[in-house]
Amino acid sequence: MRLYIKISFILIILPQIIKSETVRYSIGLTTGINASGIFSNRKINQYWYPGYETGICFKRYDTKHLGFQLETNYIERSTMFFIDSILYPNDFYIRKHSQIELSFLSNVELGSGKIKFLAHLGPQIAYLINSKTIDYGNKAVYDFREIYKTPIAKFQFGMSLGLGAVFNIKKSLLQTEIRFTQSLTNIISVKATSAYHYVETQSICFRIAYLLPIFKNNNLN
Repeated sequence: MRLYIKISFILIILPQIIKSETVRYSIGLTTGINASGIFSNRKINQYWYPGYETGICFKRYDTKHLGFQLETNYIERSTMFFIDSILYPNDFYIRKHSQIELSFLSNVELGSGKIKFLAHLGPQIAYLINSKTIDYGNKAVYDFREIYKTPIAKFQFGMSLGLGAVFNIKKSLLQTEIRFTQSLTNIISVKATSAYHYVETQSICFRIAYLLPIFKNNNLN
């Protein structure tokens, strides 16, 4: 995982080193639908449950193909836990949490014309706003009590990888992307050999962003 962090750092810094006269800036809104689960050292019966995210994104192009994208997002993620889908189909609970997330992403675009291939890679940090558990049935409260005892960290750290496409529509950009995010909070909070102190969230999201150039004379083609 340290390799991914180094690669994303290089991709963000590299465009700043390369001299270019085609620096462009865009800003816009982004929204998406996600599905989330948790990664744990325990055996857990779970379903990835839908959530949503929305926010503001800022993009800078330092060269024709390289740049970086900064995002501030409000995200709601949920996971469903169940005891036994056959023996106890009505006994389960859903754990939801909401957070504000900042993403620092390298931006790579390949291709020419109106459609380009898009790749994002970079770290993200998040602040937990709210976390709650909704119980369904009688046994769910008792059989997985240890999951309740595993908190979600107030401050979180992770990595994101996204693949998608960018469509040039006159002087605006329509960006579609499938992004995978993995929480890595335990890496910086506990030793690798010790038990997990916090829930590690995994999430996949389909995102759409609409961006406009800050300056009218930017050439987005």
